[in-house]
Amino acid sequence: SYTKMNTMFGMRRKLFFGRGQNASPRVGFLMQYFQPGGLEKIVVALAKGIQQRGMEPRVAAYLEDGPVADELKQAGIPVKLIKVGSGLQTRLPLLLARWMMREKIDLCHTHHLGPYLYAAPACKALGVPMVHTEHSHEFYDRSRRKILGWSMNQFARVVVVSPELARFRAQQLHGRAEVIENGVTIPQPIGIEKRSIARKLLSIPVRGFVIGCVARLAPEKDHATLLEAFSRFADIKPSASLVIVGSGPIEKQIASLVEQSRHKKRIHLLGYRSDMYAILPAFDIVALASLREGLPLALLEAMAHGLPVVATRVGAIPELIDDGGGLTIPVSDPQAMSEAFTQLANNPTLRKKHGSIARQLIIGRYSLDTMVDAYYELYQSMLATSKNP
Repeated sequence: SYTKMNTMFGMRRKLFFGRGQNASPRVGFLMQYFQPGGLEKIVVALAKGIQQRGMEPRVAAYLEDGPVADELKQAGIPVKLIKVGSGLQTRLPLLLARWMMREKIDLCHTHHLGPYLYAAPACKALGVPMVHTEHSHEFYDRSRRKILGWSMNQFARVVVVSPELARFRAQQLHGRAEVIENGVTIPQPIGIEKRSIARKLLSIPVRGFVIGCVARLAPEKDHATLLEAFSRFADIKPSASLVIVGSGPIEKQIASLVEQSRHKKRIHLLGYRSDMYAILPAFDIVALASLREGLPLALLEAMAHGLPVVATRVGAIPELIDDGGGLTIPVSDPQAMSEAFTQLANNPTLRKKHGSIARQLIIGRYSLDTMVDAYYELYQSMLATSKNP
């Protein structure tokens, strides 16, 4: 309980946390999984970014291990899987408090509602400042979750990844939030040679129109609509291919849908890949059929390569490509998605125009350095305030 943590740890924080005036600040990141996904990529990028800027990151998860932990370890970043069962974990705040004390965490940064729920009491008891980033708003579908959202500003500096999310918090939860948009690495432009190399790497035809989808295999990504849209498109575009990159809880269902497709020989399921920047040049466009989103990292990465996108009008996506960069469609509408594929496939000039707009937008607004710098400055400001209240 919070009272127990306060009694055990609150008054002893200086004894355990004191590392000297000149010690590099330690930032503890908390998320649910070490499985790959957009949120997890952001945490990895932030951890590496602040490490390069002189801070010491530590990363913990509490639901599932995975390759993200290995990537962090390879960068010399300590990780911790705090093993708990499913359902509400009443002991997790205590376990997190112990982790923060053992690692001498100076500031905690959580992502999504679950990690916030468990870390907030631990941070409060230990006097550790807290940053919380909201990546989407689909979790606020129940009254008790809205109560958490309403009270969030009392425990943390709340960050959202898009202006759309900031408006949602202000209107629905009456809460303050600052916007720090997701950022990605800016690659070299795609040329014919890079496209040919990438397609050979994936063993797909060097010629032909290739649609890519990079998304966790989960219900909210609605791969069923994507597959149906591709089938309709492939009926009139025999040289087309669809490449699906990602892993997740419904892998078997997606594989079954592919097996049932009349165009199954032209659909490639790659599973999880850690070499996305080598794969993306293989695509002509990138598609996303999500039922809900925040600011999808997969789209930002595709746009950074100069790839136009076809995506549903959810979350921050409409604002992202409001001035070009791709086409938006309604959710659960395979015909609209198929027509968007056809429009871009039949008009190389339009495709090139959207791709150029997409790349320039990412360079100007969504670079990785811009995102890391913004969080780094926020951390520094909060740490200075906590030392001199």
